[in-house]
Amino acid sequence: MKEILNKIALEAGAAILKVYAQDFNIVMKEDKSPVTDADHAANDIILAGLAKHFPDITVISEENIETHDHSGNLPAKFFIIDPLDGTKEFIKKNGEFTVNIGYIENGYPAWGVVYVPVTNTLYCGGKELGTEKNNQKISVNLKLNNVLKVVGSRTHLNRETEEFLEKWDREYEFHGVGSSVKFCMVAEGSADVYPRIGPIKEWDTAAAQAVVEGAGGLVVDAFSFERLSYGKKSLLSPSFVCISSLEVLGNLGP
Repeated sequence: MKEILNKIALEAGAAILKVYAQDFNIVMKEDKSPVTDADHAANDIILAGLAKHFPDITVISEENIETHDHSGNLPAKFFIIDPLDGTKEFIKKNGEFTVNIGYIENGYPAWGVVYVPVTNTLYCGGKELGTEKNNQKISVNLKLNNVLKVVGSRTHLNRETEEFLEKWDREYEFHGVGSSVKFCMVAEGSADVYPRIGPIKEWDTAAAQAVVEGAGGLVVDAFSFERLSYGKKSLLSPSFVCISSLEVLGNLGP
């Protein structure tokens, strides 16, 4: 599965970059989020690749609305994908967008691929299976520095997340970053914490959660500290923290 999913992600990324280099159409979806020609091109490539190699496994895609209404009765194994995570960053042309392919088993991420087309950086991994960045093993930073590096949304940072950080007893530096790149920074040890207070769709977190967990980190509910699960009828993930360890949370931890 690893090599197949990597190849599919690379092909989707190449299609995205082709659109990125030219003028492209932007359409607003019903939820007021933008979608571009690149989203559709990457989606088509990923769906075709998964259908070819894994024809019996259900796929949920952000860009295929008909896959969203599953009544909470998903099979034990399914893929959940975001063909272009960070469409707003893509439109801004700042390079902070990714291809996300997550594989779920029994409600939890078993494997994930996050590809950053502009830098040609591919992360893949899974809990207890390890994580690689361009074929090199990576791991979270378990050293508790005096000043922690926090990453948060460049586009969607909300007041709730700001209030969460205001209650923290740790000294930190905040950096705004787009898309699933934030998760990958925690996975590779270049950031310590990524908090997100407020709901987010499962396709935004599934693949990246697998990458973080494979690197030894955690993606847990920000208040119950339970591992994020998938396949809910709403397809919503709760408020969460992506962290190198629970210790890093200090007074905000369990």
